Amino acid sequence: MPRSAEEFSELGKVGVHARLATEDPVRMTEAARRGRWQKYLDRADPKGILDPEERVRRATALRDQDLARMRLARATAERRKAERAAKGARITVHCAAGHPVKTRVRGGNTTCLQCGRNVYVRPDGTTCHEPAA
Repeated sequence: MPRSAEEFSELGKVGVHARLATEDPVRMTEAARRGRWQKYLDRADPKGILDPEERVRRATALRDQDLARMRLARATAERRKAERAAKGARITVHCAAGHPVKTRVRGGNTTCLQCGRNVYVRPDGTTCHEPAA
């Protein structure tokens, strides 16, 4: 029977931990770090004509730009995830008669199952009741 994706993931973790137990983690990633820095240097000075100090300054700025872009992408993803979670999360509101109403509705109407009253749930989760008859 073939292994699942979860099993392959765990197998990879076993291998990494075994390697970390016998090797220096800084040395393990040294080639990758050197290669990444070389890409920044090449982007900063593709023709190789800049003064070495200026080349390093520009490469550092490019690296900082990439890191800032990744932080922005992460913050945006986390905000969107929180918005989706808040949208789908069950909340308890109360109808005009005080009955608890559990709902996922935001920015729309829901009905109290006990008394049949409409309850408008605002996007922020607060409520507005229909006028009393």
